[in-house]
Amino acid sequence: GGKTMFPKNGENAFIGSLMNKDGSVGGGQARIKPLSCNQMLTCDPTTLFMAAALANIDKKLDTITQMQQKMMDFLEQKEKSVLKGNLNFLSDVFNNYKYNWNKDIYKQNSHKAAMEIRQDAEAKIVFYREQIIANINKKFFIHSDQLVNQQIQVMQDKFKDYQLALYLLAFSSFAEVIMLENYNEEYLNGISEKLENYSLKYSELYKQCCKEV
Repeated sequence: GGKTMFPKNGENAFIGSLMNKDGSVGGGQARIKPLSCNQMLTCDPTTLFMAAALANIDKKLDTITQMQQKMMDFLEQKEKSVLKGNLNFLSDVFNNYKYNWNKDIYKQNSHKAAMEIRQDAEAKIVFYREQIIANINKKFFIHSDQLVNQQIQVMQDKFKDYQLALYLLAFSSFAEVIMLENYNEEYLNGISEKLENYSLKYSELYKQCCKEV
């Protein structure tokens, strides 16, 4: 009704008695209503902010999950593009070798690049091999046709990447030999044995995968 309560002495609070217009007691007693939930939230801006933020995050969980999957797909495509880019580079090296066979700087730079590609290919071989083994070791309690087909497709894609990495290893090793012009028998035998060992491991893993399917 436009009336004012009396302040409590020495405190930042009020008593329930109301003032008359002349400032005296007698205006009646104030009736205090408990704060509603909304009113309580407005008194705590930090709580209000966090509640709004958490609600927004909860609504965006599906979008975040989709974005994570897109990022993973992009990374897989990026890895494949690196492999294909390295393959194209080695092809260019050999296509241009006939024009630069007597140029030391060309052979030195090409050898360095081939060595880097070989190192990257070996790392990729280890990576793809471990991924395939991890998939083989997964145990699924439900074996639906759809799930089996999905797993087969995943494994096929990984084996293709594995194959490409093996091919790059052989191609880059060959490039190193040509650019170094090192035809020492022991050196060549060492490279050949290494490649045969990688090939054997690939075949064994492929056979194991076929048995699991």
